[in-house]
Amino acid sequence: MTIRALGHHVLVKVYEPDQKSKGGILIPDQVRAADQRGAEIGTIVDVGPTAWKADGLGGEPWAKVGDKIWFAKYAGKWVKDSKTDEQLLILLDTDIVAQFIEE
Repeated sequence: MTIRALGHHVLVKVYEPDQKSKGGILIPDQVRAADQRGAEIGTIVDVGPTAWKADGLGGEPWAKVGDKIWFAKYAGKWVKDSKTDEQLLILLDTDIVAQFIEE
């Protein structure tokens, strides 16, 4: 089963902190979990067909699949893709607050 974003939703793969430090020291799970919760950074995996098309949102998508974004803290619903066993986050389009732009 593959997960697909519907309506005004966006599917995001959330940033996962490294398991080891640059010096090779294993970082405890509690520290990594705290780091991940504070990050609120992810990469867009799928965009629903009506995302950002509501009145007042501009009518055109602000971000696309593959873009790195910053989202609102505590936003969304965690889901698990049964094919890849990967944890993903389903967000409303308005929960995405910024996009990282390469210059």
